[in-house]
Amino acid sequence: MRRAALALGAAALLVPAPASAQVTIDPERITVRSAAGAVQIDRSRFSLRVVDAGGRTVLRSVPRARRAGKTLYAPLVAVRRHEPELREPFLPAQPDPNPPSPPRAGRDAPTRVTKRVEQLPGDGVRIQVGAVVVTVRPDAPGTFSIEMRGVDGITAIAAAFRSDRREAFHGFGGFRESTNARRRKFQTAVSGYNYPDPEPAYYYVQPQFISSKGYGLLLDQDERASWRMASDRRDAWRVTAPGRLKLVVAPGEPRVAMGALNAITGRHALPPDWSTGQILWRATRPQQTTPENYEAAIRADLDRIDAEQLGITGYAFEGWAILRREALTEIVERLRSRGIRPILYIRSFVSDDTAGTDPPGVFDEAVSRGYVARHADGSPYFYGSTFLGARSAVVDFTNPEALAWWKGRVREMLELGAEGFMSDFGEDVLGDMVFADGSTGATMRNRYPVLQQRAAREVVDAFRAEYPDREPWFFSRAGYTGRPGSAAFEMGVFPGDETNDYDDDTGLPSIVPDMLNRAIGGAWGFTTDIGGYADYRRGVLSGPATDKELFVRWAQAAVFTAFFRVHNSALNGTRMPWDFDAETLALWRSLSALHDRARPLIRRLWEEGLASGVPPMRPLWLVEPSLASSARADDEWLLGEDVLVAPVVRKGAASRKVALPRGCWQREGTGDRLRGGRTVSVDAPLASLPWFVRCDTRPL
Repeated sequence: MRRAALALGAAALLVPAPASAQVTIDPERITVRSAAGAVQIDRSRFSLRVVDAGGRTVLRSVPRARRAGKTLYAPLVAVRRHEPELREPFLPAQPDPNPPSPPRAGRDAPTRVTKRVEQLPGDGVRIQVGAVVVTVRPDAPGTFSIEMRGVDGITAIAAAFRSDRREAFHGFGGFRESTNARRRKFQTAVSGYNYPDPEPAYYYVQPQFISSKGYGLLLDQDERASWRMASDRRDAWRVTAPGRLKLVVAPGEPRVAMGALNAITGRHALPPDWSTGQILWRATRPQQTTPENYEAAIRADLDRIDAEQLGITGYAFEGWAILRREALTEIVERLRSRGIRPILYIRSFVSDDTAGTDPPGVFDEAVSRGYVARHADGSPYFYGSTFLGARSAVVDFTNPEALAWWKGRVREMLELGAEGFMSDFGEDVLGDMVFADGSTGATMRNRYPVLQQRAAREVVDAFRAEYPDREPWFFSRAGYTGRPGSAAFEMGVFPGDETNDYDDDTGLPSIVPDMLNRAIGGAWGFTTDIGGYADYRRGVLSGPATDKELFVRWAQAAVFTAFFRVHNSALNGTRMPWDFDAETLALWRSLSALHDRARPLIRRLWEEGLASGVPPMRPLWLVEPSLASSARADDEWLLGEDVLVAPVVRKGAASRKVALPRGCWQREGTGDRLRGGRTVSVDAPLASLPWFVRCDTRPL
């Protein structure tokens, strides 16, 4: 099974060649057809229309140029000046990482006149429309590529499309606000601690979505983009990017469209079975962790695990690099002798901070050897550490020597006996950084985590081929899409230091839409930090310690996800299941057992998803489109078609409302038969996780 899973993961990288197309050029219209449908271009007044295989229009340019405030909506807009909505956000205390350039003459202008039409050899067409070259051709099976590239000093391209008031936009990666991005304005750019507020999908960005109108769309480029999803005009949406727009459109109902797009960008390979079990995590504490007290904490954990006979499958200790080598070897051997896989830690940058996660001397070594990103003048680019009072520098994955050095550090962890590791960070690229291949932060910001996770996966695959009895696994935080994107290489993802509270944007409620939005983009190997982590929304770690209620509710929310991992509060110290009271430990045991019951179903659905592109964890709108705008769409999900999960994500709640899709449902498969197609209220005291099974099915 393990080798089959690896083959399936590799297959996700191999996108078949596009189907042949038919091009028709008439005086009024240009049409590119394939089995997926057609793209039609109006020549007299440039506009686009995409139709599906049944001839139904699913995507269409706005009919004419019109402003909403200062924003111009038109089928095609060529920008000849600095575009303020593409600027990077930054903290007031930091220097502007991307200062505005002097304004150019002119203003946004709709581009309408078709100057030249050229049929491309084979299957496409190229059109000159003012100062923009538009190329349309079939892409991977089920999709079309529409590229709009500016020439003659064009700095940005924008395009706007019609939307009715019922259209929903699902996806965009780790978008935490909702499973529907309608009425939202945001950028797609990987970001994190260096920014004042959590941007939508800020750690894990996928500039792609599925529309309820019958199409999916991918922005196939690395540059930062700005999106207005019916935010300032209810009848239109707009996308803007520097220099060009390359849109990949997949006509078809949601399952077809998402499968076509995530076949291009990649799907998470099935991980080893042990990784989907129970994992405990011993975090470090900046400025407090020492080799001595950290070793003592680990040994105390292992003694408690033995005493309680906890059947965990993995134990992570991120501060492994500061331990005495003799102690590290002994701890690894003790874990492996009990069938517990050791999990270690590596990050994408080096620092002289006090996090306790880098071996001594790594920062000086990387900087002195030129393994880090630089300023334009060639000097190492230092920025303030996530952990205050230190310097950090991003490893330059475009430098072959730096890449080999970082991969060697990953290999070292596996050779020490680790079976897993966290490939952390990846979101620290700033706009004026310069990399060995000539890239700047403008494009590397989004590309960087793809390079990082590809490097990690290459080490894992090579090690597995060399040692077939080993089952290495890793998971990561930052990600982006592409051809392929990071999802093609990752073996799991976590949403990134959730706040240990009930905040809608960053706390417990945020993990459900985050998981569901990235899943439809192929990144469904989701693991949340049970108990939360910290509060850094304004750049300051200030969160309270996780309490019993939050710990239990978070563990309940993780039961029907791919992984079940305790990892919380570096500031206040890790809270293990035994750190509260006997009831909490008993509840954690029972939830672990329920997760074990669900694992076979999750893995079967995962394997099916590798073939279809449909994720194991499914949003309500995918199974019941009428629930797309329901208040429950962001705090429920289905595992496959027959299990409905509705965790409690509000502080102090002892009941909750549940939207039941149509059909017959039973709570936990044994309760009263409930008619679906309506919302019901259910009891949910602290010891209770609401979940339901379709009547007359036995999925678990």
